[in-house]
Amino acid sequence: MKYVVNHLIPAKRSDAASIADRFISAAGLDVTSTNKMVPIANGGMSAKRLDGQMIVSHLPVKWRNFPFFVTLRALNPDCEIIHVEHAAGQLHKEASVEASISSGVSVPHRSKSLMRSTYALFDRVVSASGEQAVWLDHQGLVLCPHAHIVHTLRSEHDDL
Repeated sequence: MKYVVNHLIPAKRSDAASIADRFISAAGLDVTSTNKMVPIANGGMSAKRLDGQMIVSHLPVKWRNFPFFVTLRALNPDCEIIHVEHAAGQLHKEASVEASISSGVSVPHRSKSLMRSTYALFDRVVSASGEQAVWLDHQGLVLCPHAHIVHTLRSEHDDL
């Protein structure tokens, strides 16, 4: 019997399913599981209980999506929930996040507290590249003991 994996993808991104498909192939999930794409509107306040053994979020981490992530965890307490951080280019463009935050300049749409709080809701955080994994670790953004950074390969053009 195959696992059922629900992939949460941005509803308005026409290429989101193909990016998720590449992740599914790279992770070997195409062989071991039944994968369902679940389009999610940006800024949805409430998640639903999903049938399946695993949920993989391909959604962007933003303050607008934070309530959704909290209700997703609350309504699916026994399900393994993974976040795939596709925004490698975005994070590296914001590699000055450390300098920006320390100098009092806010980073649009993202901050350390947002990222740390959101990542704590997931069982695992999958980075888009080795450099990104090092950056996330160095910044202390994945702190909870049940979460860890995993590296996956993908194209540099796949930022969601």
